[in-house]
This record gives sequence, structure tokens and C-alpha cells, in this order.
Amino acid sequence: MCELAAKHPRCGYRRIHKLLLRSGWRVNHKRVQRLWCREGMRVAKRGRRQARIGDSGNPCTRRRAEAKGHVWTYDFLSERTEDGHRLKILAVLDKSTRECLCLLVARSITAEDVVGILAAVMVGRGLPGHIRSDSGPEIVATAIRDWLQGIGPGTLFIDPGALWESACVKSFHSRLRDELRGSELFTSLVEARYLVEHWRVEYHT
Repeated sequence: MCELAAKHPRCGYRRIHKLLLRSGWRVNHKRVQRLWCREGMRVAKRGRRQARIGDSGNPCTRRRAEAKGHVWTYDFLSERTEDGHRLKILAVLDKSTRECLCLLVARSITAEDVVGILAAVMVGRGLPGHIRSDSGPEIVATAIRDWLQGIGPGTLFIDPGALWESACVKSFHSRLRDELRGSELFTSLVEARYLVEHWRVEYHT
């Protein structure tokens, strides 16, 4: 249990219990809870969140995901390899199921890269009803907007200062950082791609 908690620092006793069962341990969740408390194990506290400011014309309450595949959301995460060089991670999620449809890791990600990734995911998953995203310059590039308008999905851009409207992907990024970056160092782009994809598969299974 201690080994699993060290490997997954953002997991509580409930998820540790599931990981133990998956590893072949036949143990009751109440016993795991008692041992967890006895050992003084805790989930590390997150940093203080910023106050909500601003407003959005496409709030989650108005554009709620009604079913699987109805609303996708995507955003970028910035990281670095051990040598200090930049990494960009693009995550595409289904708002309804919280499933990570794709994680792209690269030194830089252009509008054409985003179009290519979205197109590849749509080939296997079909077209979503809407795609929610940040309003940063990388995402609102003319190539992306024109491409989405040409194939059908509606675009829901989030106003500056209304980051809670992309809470799904922000929460996913936070979990990725806590569970992966808390225990791994990216020594190269190849290693980062392998570790991120391995984590994505483990996250869903």
C-alpha cells in the first residue's frame, strides 16, 4: 500500500484499494482505510485556486454535454525535459465520459498539428456536436476555426478569466502533473511520449 501511495501521490485510500485488488490482493476497503489512517497517510494538498473572475458566453450549464461524444474539450499543458527544453502536451477529452481521447506530446504544436490530431480522433470516434476550448492564440488560429466550421462541429470558445468553464481538462492536467510528473523525469521527447501514453492507458484501465 505504501509503494502504491508513493507511486500515485494524488490517490486516496479508495483508489489505492482498487489498485490493490487489481494487483491480486484480496482485501476489504475498510481494512485499507484503517491502515491508511493508522499510517497517517494523506493526499498532498493542492495549491490555492484563483478566484473566479470574468464571465463566459458558453458556460457549462448552458452547453452541458448531453451524451458521449456530444462535447469535446481540449487544451495545452506546458512542461520541460530534464535538459530545460520545452514540451507541449495537447489533451483532447470527452466532456461526458471524461475519457482522454488523445494526448499529443511535442516540442511545439501548431494549428496544423491540432487539426491533424482532431481529424485522426474523429475518424475513430465520429464528429462531436461541439468542441469547447480556450481562447488562446494557439487554439483560435484561423486554420482551426475554418476547418471546424467546414466539417460541422460547433466551436465554444471560453472567455478570458472564465477558466472554470474548461474545468474538465484543467482537472485532467492537474491529475497528470500530480501522478506522473511527481514521480517521473522526462529526459527526452521520446521518453516523455512513452511515459505520457503509458499513464493515459493506466488512467483509463
